[in-house]
Amino acid sequence: MSCAERGVHGILLAAGRGRRMGGAKHLLPVPRSGGDAPVPMLERVLVQLAAGIARARHDTAGSREVGAPGSPGSGAGEGVTVVLGSPQDRAVELVRCLGARFAIASRSGASSLEGVTGAPAPRSGERPGRASGSQGTSPQRSDSIRAGLMSAPDASGWLFAMCDQPLLTASDYARLLETFARNPEAIVCASYAGTRSTPTLFPCSLRAELLALTGNEGGRVVLARHPERIVRVELDPLRGRDLDTPRDVIGAFGPELGVDLANRPATMRPPMERTLSIIKPDAVGAQNTGSILQAIEGSGLKLVALRMLQLTPEQAGEFYAVHKERPFFKSLCDFMVSGPIVVSVLEGDDAIARYRKLMGATNPEQADPGTLRKQFATDVERNAVHGSDGTDTAAQEISFFFPDLR
Repeated sequence: MSCAERGVHGILLAAGRGRRMGGAKHLLPVPRSGGDAPVPMLERVLVQLAAGIARARHDTAGSREVGAPGSPGSGAGEGVTVVLGSPQDRAVELVRCLGARFAIASRSGASSLEGVTGAPAPRSGERPGRASGSQGTSPQRSDSIRAGLMSAPDASGWLFAMCDQPLLTASDYARLLETFARNPEAIVCASYAGTRSTPTLFPCSLRAELLALTGNEGGRVVLARHPERIVRVELDPLRGRDLDTPRDVIGAFGPELGVDLANRPATMRPPMERTLSIIKPDAVGAQNTGSILQAIEGSGLKLVALRMLQLTPEQAGEFYAVHKERPFFKSLCDFMVSGPIVVSVLEGDDAIARYRKLMGATNPEQADPGTLRKQFATDVERNAVHGSDGTDTAAQEISFFFPDLR
């Protein structure tokens, strides 16, 4: 058994499409930590995460220069699996050169595992869970989590890190690991000015719950079940901020990279998108339609189509067919036919992500203040609004309600 598998294993999630960056966010050049030459964002995060793991283990590798450039066989990424969205991702070779494992998140219900030292086999009798949603589309959160877990099944815990937090240092990751070493049954979360966020370290006792996640369910679902086990580690909010948009990246690194916001490369411009919005029967019945539409337009999204209708049971079943095998399918359909709904098509730069942020978390209790669900939803099912979760889904849902829209 390798050193990585006897201790905590790092899982760096980089399978997203990076729509807000125009794609391949993890390959955007950023300054190397402790150096001037730009490197892909993924490399910067990977080297810091691996160095933090090594430091916390008091490994001899922990004495290497943090942020030193990786080279083939250098082992700069040892102890980490990078989860990518496609085997054709240009980052595969980079991950190999840095000595890390990589895994491919798959919507087919299985995870493809690869790595420089070979992929560990699943435990006896263990099969990856099936992901909900249509096949052949981009992987969802549960697919990425599953792929990471299956890459290091015998770890004592898994430290999940995000590729869009490139300002975190090896010392930040080491602090999370040191806290976990003192309480190996805790869920250790980074916290920024009192707000819980990522990275997050889950103990091996929660492996089954993490593997059972489906669709876009993420670690927050498991956190919500075990609030008594959460231990927060306060980190610097400036280092922990997410770089989700071109403006974020340029704000953090623009002067070093010589990037002009007004003339940024086309690859860093968010794409113009359309997404479907549904104001559900609970919000329509509570006369919140006007307030919700006002909030949508106030966010800068443009309404390009709008209609009110009453779904039939057949229409509801067809629209939510992706959830047909889920226990809540019948109650969801019954709810959606219980009264009129208002459907609309929204358009704007990065419309899908922007509208989902405006909606808030599925569970209104977990939604951020000011979001639509925090203001107008009642519970997880009667949660006021629906929005498409990806470009493929948006195209399907828009054509369902607006087949003639061009």
